[in-house]
Amino acid sequence: MKRKSKWVFWGFLSLDYKAIEKYLEEMAAKGWMLEKINRVFAKFIAVEPRKLKFCIDVFKKGGPLAPENTEDAKVYRELCKESGWHFITSLDYLQYFYADKNDDITPIQTDEVLEQKIVASTLWKNELMGLMLFMFIAGLTTVLHFPINYKNLLSYVGVFGTYLFPVLFLVIFISSSYNLSWIFRMRRSVKNGYSLRVPTLKAARRRALAINIPALIITMIFVIVILLDAIVKPQAVMDAMFAPLLGVCVGLGVRYMIKKKGKEKKDSVLYITLAFLIIVAVIAFTNNSNINFSEDEYNKIVIIPSDYPKMDFGQSEEVGQLIRSGFNPGRSPVVPKHYNYWENRLIDGEVVGFTVNFYQSNSANIARTIFKGINKELEKGIKWKGSYYLVKVMRSDETLRKYWDVDNLSISEERDEIVIQKGEIVVHFHGKVDFENSKIRDSIMERLFNDE
Repeated sequence: MKRKSKWVFWGFLSLDYKAIEKYLEEMAAKGWMLEKINRVFAKFIAVEPRKLKFCIDVFKKGGPLAPENTEDAKVYRELCKESGWHFITSLDYLQYFYADKNDDITPIQTDEVLEQKIVASTLWKNELMGLMLFMFIAGLTTVLHFPINYKNLLSYVGVFGTYLFPVLFLVIFISSSYNLSWIFRMRRSVKNGYSLRVPTLKAARRRALAINIPALIITMIFVIVILLDAIVKPQAVMDAMFAPLLGVCVGLGVRYMIKKKGKEKKDSVLYITLAFLIIVAVIAFTNNSNINFSEDEYNKIVIIPSDYPKMDFGQSEEVGQLIRSGFNPGRSPVVPKHYNYWENRLIDGEVVGFTVNFYQSNSANIARTIFKGINKELEKGIKWKGSYYLVKVMRSDETLRKYWDVDNLSISEERDEIVIQKGEIVVHFHGKVDFENSKIRDSIMERLFNDE
C-alpha cells in the first residue's frame, strides 16, 4: 500500500529556487505534491501523477521574521490566483505556486531586471549572512578550544570539540567557500548585465549536500557525546544544557507565533520582547531554586564507590570527625576515570577541608597536559568582578619530587596544595597535610597511584 505522505531531506539554498521548480515538477510526475516545507525537510502528500508546472516567486516583503499571512501577502497571493497560479506554501522570501502544465497562464514575474533586483536585495543578502555566520561560529568554536584546556579532556563533549571539531571545521570551510564562490559569481554576472543564470538541479543538490551534510554530522556527533556525558553526569549535563535548550525552544516558539499568528511585521518585535522576558524570568527562577538547598543536603556524607582509588581518611581518628563530604565522578575517551572528592572534618573544634582531584588518563602525554593545566589554573585564580581571588604560587620542588619518586610535582608556597603526576595518573591534593611525612606519602602513593 502506497504511503499517503512522506518527508524528504530538503536543504536547498534559496538561490536555487529555479532548480527547485524542476525538482517539484519531477515529484508531481511521480505522484508526490509539496504540502509544507522548512529549511531541512519538506512534506509531500500522495496524489495522482500529474504534469504540473511550478513557480517559486521571491516576495520582497517576506523574510525569516515576517508573518506568513500579512495583508500584503494575502493581496499578492490573490493576484497570483487570478492569473491562474495556486498557492501551496511559503518559506521566508519564497512563495510556492503551481498550475497545470497545459494551462497558458501569465508568469508571475515578467520583468527580469526587477526580479534580479529583488533577488539581490533579499536572497543574496540572506544567504551570504547565513553562510558567513555559520563559518564564523565554526571558526570561533575551534579557536576557543586552543590552546587545549585540560578540562576539555574530562568530558566527551570537550574531547569532541578539541580533537574532532577542527577536522569538521575544515570540511565546513571548504563547503561554505564553495557555496560562497558560487553566490559571488552570480552577483558579478548580474552586475555585468547578464541574466540570472538558472542553476541545474544536479548542481543545486550538490550545494545543498555541501552545506548540510557537515552540519548534520556535527549535530549527530554532538547529540551522541552529550548522551554519553549524561550517562556519567546526568544532573551536570541537564544544568549545562538547560539554557541552550530553553533558548532553542523559546526561539522556535517565537518563530512559530510570528509566522502563524502574526498579522504585521511589527508583531515580531512584540513576540521577541515577550520571549526575552520569559527566558530571563525562567533562568532567574531556576537559579533561585538551586540556591535554596536544605541543611541536610549540605551536611550529607558521600561514600566514594569501591571501584575508584581513594584516600580513606575516615579510618583514622587523627584527622578528626568527618562531618560532610562530596563526590563528583566523570570520564571521557582520553581520561576514562576521574573524580573530585572533598570532605570537611572537625579537628580540635575547627572545621578543616580536604580535597582530592584524581585523573587516570590514557597516556603520559595527556597526564602532563592535565598537570600543566591544573598549575596554570591555580596560578591564575578565580576572576570575580574584575579581580582575581584564590591565586596560588605553585613551585617545582625537585627535592620533594625525588622524595615522592614521581615524574612531575609542584607545591604551593603555603605548602597546603600539591599537584603530582606519575605516568598516566595525576593527583591534585589540597589540605593541611605534611607532604614530607613518609606515612602521608606512602598512603597517597599506595592508594592513588596503584594502577591495579
